[in-house]
Amino acid sequence: VVGVACLLLTAVAGGGLAALSVAAGAGPLVGNLVVTLVAWRTPNLRPQMKLGSPKVARTLISMARFYFVIAVASVIGFSTAALILSAVKGAGAVSEYAATYRLFTFVPILGFLLIGGSWPAFGEAWSRGDREWVRTTFRASVRLSLLLNVVVALVLLVLAPWLINVWLANSVSPGYIT
Repeated sequence: VVGVACLLLTAVAGGGLAALSVAAGAGPLVGNLVVTLVAWRTPNLRPQMKLGSPKVARTLISMARFYFVIAVASVIGFSTAALILSAVKGAGAVSEYAATYRLFTFVPILGFLLIGGSWPAFGEAWSRGDREWVRTTFRASVRLSLLLNVVVALVLLVLAPWLINVWLANSVSPGYIT
């Protein structure tokens, strides 16, 4: 929310590319700073070192590295599309396909929302040794996510030209697969 507010304020104020870049980075930074300050000033939210243990810390770090790998893979996946498109089709194609790409990035986000919210439950069940529940529930989540993504992608495939024309006031005319 803070990031969007920073970007909107910068855009309304007529900020250039450098100002928009700073606003895009400053938003999450300011948001995290506010949350940290509130947490440290609220006694029941403040971390208490005396309640921690090296064993729990090792377990958390061990689990966190997998989430880190998933996050890095996601960033690479979402961030390299423009580079690949520019290498394959030329730099001009990046702006031509940007609106369509942005619209369709909504599809995998649905999958992340569906499965991502379950990761804490998977981790907790795994630590209790309930491997069968993790396998069964994970497979069901993946199937549901895949079904939802396919349906949404097909709907977007049909509606994308109309949605993009409405969204961008007919300034871009996306084609289908070329």
